[in-house]
Amino acid sequence: MNPWEKLKPFTKPDILIEESLSKASRESRKISFRGKLETVRRKERVRILVVYRNIVRNLRRSYKIVNAYLKANDFYKDLVKIYFSEDEILALRSKIRNMILTAEKLKEKYVSELNESKSVDDMGRIRRECLGRLISIVKRNRKLLNTALELWKYAHRLPSISIDEPVVVVAGPPNVGKSTLVNTLSTAEVKVASYPFTTKDIHVGHLFTDFYRIQLIDTPGLLDRPLSERNEIEMKAIIALKHLSDIIIFMFDPSPFRYYELEEQLSIYNEIRDSFPTAIIIPVINKIDVVEADINKYLDNLDVMRLSLALGIGVDELRSRIVSLSEEIWRSKLH
Repeated sequence: MNPWEKLKPFTKPDILIEESLSKASRESRKISFRGKLETVRRKERVRILVVYRNIVRNLRRSYKIVNAYLKANDFYKDLVKIYFSEDEILALRSKIRNMILTAEKLKEKYVSELNESKSVDDMGRIRRECLGRLISIVKRNRKLLNTALELWKYAHRLPSISIDEPVVVVAGPPNVGKSTLVNTLSTAEVKVASYPFTTKDIHVGHLFTDFYRIQLIDTPGLLDRPLSERNEIEMKAIIALKHLSDIIIFMFDPSPFRYYELEEQLSIYNEIRDSFPTAIIIPVINKIDVVEADINKYLDNLDVMRLSLALGIGVDELRSRIVSLSEEIWRSKLH
C-alpha cells in the first residue's frame, strides 16, 4: 500500500511562521490576570510554547513524510527515485530530525529562564530571543522543507497497490488502447484520448471475483528504444513491470492509426519478454475491426488474443483468461 496515502502535509514555511506567531498572540490574550509579574510570565510562556508546538508539529509531519521512504516497498521507492535521489532523502531525514531536537532544546532553555526571571523586561527579552531562534530554524531550512513538501505532493498521489493480491500490468506502445482496456475490465476511470501519450502516470483499477480482487495497472506508453534511454514517464511503466507484474498484457495496434509499425511494436514486446522472464505475458492485438497492417507477418508465432475494444470483441474471453490465471496466483500469495 502507498505509505504516504494517509500522511498529512505540513504547512509551507512562510505560512507556518505567520500562523505560529498569530496563534501565539491569540493564546496569550486569553491569560487571565494574576498579578503583573506572574501574568506576564504566563503570557510569555504561552507564546513560546504555542510557537514551539506549531513548528515542531509540522516538522514531525515532514519527518514522517521523508521517513516513509525507508519503510516503502521497492516499487514505491523506485517511483520516488525518479525525481528524488536516495541520498537526498536520507540527508533530508537527518536534517529534519536535527531541527526537531534543536527546537526542543531551545524551548527547554528559554522556558527555564523565563520561570526563573524576576523582571518583566527580561521576560520580554527571553520570549523575543526564543521566538527569533525558533523561527530562524524554519527560515534557514526553507528550501529543504519545501523539498519535503514536494516529495509529499508527488508520493501521496501514487496509486495504492497491494502486493498480496494478483496484479495485471497492461503495457505497450503509445495509443494502443491500454487505458481503454483497463477502464473496460476494471473500476478504473483513466482519461482516454485519441492521441498518444495521454497516460503519464500509473493508474490502478480492480476486477472483482467471488473471493478476491485483481488489480489492473494502466501504464504510460513505451517507445522503441533501449531501457537505459527511457524517459521519466516510461520508467514508471518499467518500474510497475519490474515490481508488480504477476501477469503482463502487452497490446499491439495494427490499425491505420498505429504509433509504430508492427516490427517496432514487436521489438518492444521482445524487450519486455526478455527483461521480465518470470511474468506471465498475454499478447493482445487491439483494433482488429480496422486492421491494416499484415499481422501474420510479424505476430503469427505468438499466441495472441484478438480484441476490438470499440466493438467489445474478445473482451469476455480476455477477462476469463485473466481470472483463470489470477486464481493460481492468488492461491500462491495466500501461502
